[in-house]
Amino acid sequence: MAQFTHATRLAPADASYVNDLGFALVRTGQYDRGLDTLRQAAQLDPDSRVVRNNLVLGLTLAGREADAARLVETISDKQERDQAALLLRVSTAANAPIPGAAPTKGATPGTSI
Repeated sequence: MAQFTHATRLAPADASYVNDLGFALVRTGQYDRGLDTLRQAAQLDPDSRVVRNNLVLGLTLAGREADAARLVETISDKQERDQAALLLRVSTAANAPIPGAAPTKGATPGTSI
């Protein structure tokens, strides 16, 4: 995490670095901070598919599938929108709890193991 933070301090306008930091924060369960950082990356590079897809994944991991779906619907290019919708469906299914499985101690929200 320190390397991502350092990179964004050196180049705060680099959407790639900001994106990397945001997704790392999401993956460590720091959803609010990570999503804010991913939104900042999206403002820096609004045409980046990588940033947008990471924002879709981040919203899904944070349990905000409806927000992710609304983001997908804003994509004007049909092929890109279809790809992002598929990403949303797959990530939502992967994040769903397994019926009958108890979460392990310290599990990330939305996961069952």
